[in-house]
Amino acid sequence: MTKNLATTSFVRMTLQQGGLMADNLTEKCRTDGETLPRETVQAVLKEEGQALAEEQFNCLRARVERRAKMISRKAVVDYTRPPRQALDATGRVVWYCDKLTLESAPKTGKDKVEVEGWFFDLDYDPTPTELAREYELRSLRPDFWWQCAVNEADQAFADERPNGVQWGLDKDGVASFATFNRYSDKRVVGVDRYGGQWGRLCRFGGVRK
Repeated sequence: MTKNLATTSFVRMTLQQGGLMADNLTEKCRTDGETLPRETVQAVLKEEGQALAEEQFNCLRARVERRAKMISRKAVVDYTRPPRQALDATGRVVWYCDKLTLESAPKTGKDKVEVEGWFFDLDYDPTPTELAREYELRSLRPDFWWQCAVNEADQAFADERPNGVQWGLDKDGVASFATFNRYSDKRVVGVDRYGGQWGRLCRFGGVRK
């Protein structure tokens, strides 16, 4: 199943949702408020209250807009498969595969289950470090097995646009990755490590933390 939140009918935010946002802030103030001096807090609320509210709303807007550009995909994922078997099950030509990189792919499950994950687009060419940050902003984590399962179930998914996943970012900004793509009449997949820039044409996938 595919669902693009950007194409769903638009229904405006409700006051109840605003109340929930306020409740969350109130709870945060209750748990961590003792770290702030009361008099200074009062001055900020009195003199900068409107600006503070606008900043809070803009943070909400940014998070909503990031999610609205994501595509959800469900797939049955068999986490009992070895990584090479999961890769081969996609039916794609393996144009390159570094064995150690493949074996380092992290698992997020142990059984055969249906998993919903998300693909997102970026409007710039991210480095691996920047891409890792984009995962965090969306509360996603990479899942090589899920992404293989998506491309196995829908082999045409990467025909129009490639999709990729990265993991194992090191201190030098180099990360492990898998990319699913189409070159000419061949559907291909590659697994390796990379420290350059991803192309913005690629969709990036992950599952909820």
